[in-house]
Amino acid sequence: MKINSDKKRCTRINPAIKIMKMWKLGLMALMILNLASCKSAKTPKVKDAFIAQLQDTKDGWTETGDAMWGLNMGVLTGQGGVGYIVSEDIYTDFVLEAEFFPDAVVNSGIFLRCPKDEQSATGCYEINIWDDHVNQDFRTGAIVTHGKPLAHINSVGKWNQYKIVSIADHISVWLNGVKTSDLHDTKTKEGFIAFQVNGEGVIKFRNIRISKY
Repeated sequence: MKINSDKKRCTRINPAIKIMKMWKLGLMALMILNLASCKSAKTPKVKDAFIAQLQDTKDGWTETGDAMWGLNMGVLTGQGGVGYIVSEDIYTDFVLEAEFFPDAVVNSGIFLRCPKDEQSATGCYEINIWDDHVNQDFRTGAIVTHGKPLAHINSVGKWNQYKIVSIADHISVWLNGVKTSDLHDTKTKEGFIAFQVNGEGVIKFRNIRISKY
């Protein structure tokens, strides 16, 4: 009889063990979810430029040079000369995303970390938009004067997307999802952002978004 009683007690213990295991698994799942939420809280706040917040105005940006810049239906168009549209804010660590549509002759680019009143490939970091650059080391996708692109991607006559990550001494560039530049340089870690049109042709930008870290 004693043997049978022990067997019954063992049978009654097994469900409790199962419940304890399930409780531990549930606790582990809650800890993982909590960790994921903490990581997501570190996502940088987004500051939208032009398109997402400013649909019909260029407030916060200044035009320089003799080019004509228009903003219509969310599309920023530059043409008719040499000029820039420059941020009034200084940016340090950020992610810039923008779509662009160059015609066959335009020379354009996105300039980062520019000093006040200067937009140049030597004073700033120029992310080029010019498939037919006379020096193909500085074509579309390159950071001009800092190295040739890691991949050659043609951009003329279609919408393309740049994603530019600028943090501390590190600038990375993706064109249509492909990394084209990866630069470490300590020359300057902050400055103004500018969009360029240089000479003939037409450049269009849309969905410009700047996320500050």
